[in-house]
Amino acid sequence: MTEYAVSFIVDTNVEIVAGLGEAAALARRLGDGRAAERYEALRQEFSDAINRRLWDEEKGAYYPYLLKSKTHENFLMASAFLPLRKGIAPKERAERLVSLLTGKDFGWDTFPVFSASRKDPQFTVTEGDYQFNASWSGSVWTLLNEAIVQGLKDSGYEQLAADLAYRTVMEFNAKYYEFLQPLNGSGQGVKRYAWTASQYIRLIVEDIFGIAADARPKTVSVRPLLCKALRSGELSLTGVKLPDGGTLSVSIKDAEATVSTQNTAYRAIVTQPFSS
Repeated sequence: MTEYAVSFIVDTNVEIVAGLGEAAALARRLGDGRAAERYEALRQEFSDAINRRLWDEEKGAYYPYLLKSKTHENFLMASAFLPLRKGIAPKERAERLVSLLTGKDFGWDTFPVFSASRKDPQFTVTEGDYQFNASWSGSVWTLLNEAIVQGLKDSGYEQLAADLAYRTVMEFNAKYYEFLQPLNGSGQGVKRYAWTASQYIRLIVEDIFGIAADARPKTVSVRPLLCKALRSGELSLTGVKLPDGGTLSVSIKDAEATVSTQNTAYRAIVTQPFSS
């Protein structure tokens, strides 16, 4: 067993925090307060552990923790930004992460987000077929970008979330490759990759158009997340399926959204779009 296999990994533990939060919310909806308290306590325990074990104060980022050597793995990856999700990173740490994200090391000025810092000795440019760890050591993935968008939103950086959502959609638009070569943005790996396509759709529907359905009160909220490039002109998304089989359509003109529904019991709630 390699040392990496017995590490306290950033992304896995962030997902556990997110999952426990969802479980707590579900338990509250079902009226099980005791279960909700248990899940919430576990969520806080994991969140505290991430901040205690994975944060490197000197380097200003989160790193995997190697259990055997009791040290951080010396590899700066884009997973360092994932504790922006669910408010795991305290405000001062979030500020340092955002500064790192929007510098040049992770491609913010070209094709964000590199899966590893270009300054790291392990940074790798892969072309052609998927090459396992090497392809996660520099390549651009929708999986990471979409999670970072959610983290930016959770931590209050909606302008940056709007920018990254739009840029990710444009980077992968009409190609949907498995991943992108970080230095020139060319598509690599599997063509027409379902994982990429599904996250491309999610970024458009749930982030840029800001659509979220809630089955219990039968409401669908619409709060578009618009970057500067989308603030003027017109956008539309039609025929979005709702849980009861009805549809929703959204039109945005000069950052003002209007909606219409068909054949549904869901009530649409429109709030002022966020526009950076």
